[in-house]
Amino acid sequence: MIVKEDILSRVLNFFVKSHDFNGILVSDLIDEHGFSCPKIREVIGQLVEENKINLAFASHSLNPHIKRLQDLPIKNQLVKLTEEDPHTICAYPSFEVIRDVVDLSVYDAQPFTKRLALAEAQLTPVFFELEVLDGYYRDPRYYFDFRDFTGSIGITTEHYNAQDVAERDKVLLQSFGSGYDSKRNRVVVVFLRYLAELSPEHQQIWNAHVSYDRCTMNSDYERTTIYGYCPEYYSI
Repeated sequence: MIVKEDILSRVLNFFVKSHDFNGILVSDLIDEHGFSCPKIREVIGQLVEENKINLAFASHSLNPHIKRLQDLPIKNQLVKLTEEDPHTICAYPSFEVIRDVVDLSVYDAQPFTKRLALAEAQLTPVFFELEVLDGYYRDPRYYFDFRDFTGSIGITTEHYNAQDVAERDKVLLQSFGSGYDSKRNRVVVVFLRYLAELSPEHQQIWNAHVSYDRCTMNSDYERTTIYGYCPEYYSI
């Protein structure tokens, strides 16, 4: 007999022990438990309805092994679970399950990594006051590249190899974009994925500049980074 708790425990343990907060393939759950596909789908569907696991689909997020995008509504997940190939579906523990079971104190100094550890989508946009960029722009140890609506920041090779530069400052912010607050003032937007790769010290710097206003991304940054479309507008 398939026990829901066994399936949930396997999904949770796989996520916690994975390298990159990964989900486990539904096809692997079928193989491991030796039951028919319909039976496993039934149990997984019950766990989805109980908000204990969530599913990511290749048809929705391209790579289901990482949770790129926000969870689909439960009813949509249930429909796709019955219709799509189990080799293209990954299961993740829900926020509530992780919060109640996993000791997350190891991430106390890494607020953005903690959010990924709670199974938040990796392409969740986080908005910041523009001032957060100033320290990097003025610091000669970093290159600062910004073009139209997107940019990146990183330690230069010279300073990366320098012995007098602390490891905590050898950071790379692979991508950031522009956005706007409710008054159309410019803000900075960074996806959770890239923030989580910063050192704990630099995560704290960014966390101190989080904007809690209602903000939106520049439309072209959203189009190119999330959906892979060409930008709609072009700089002269």
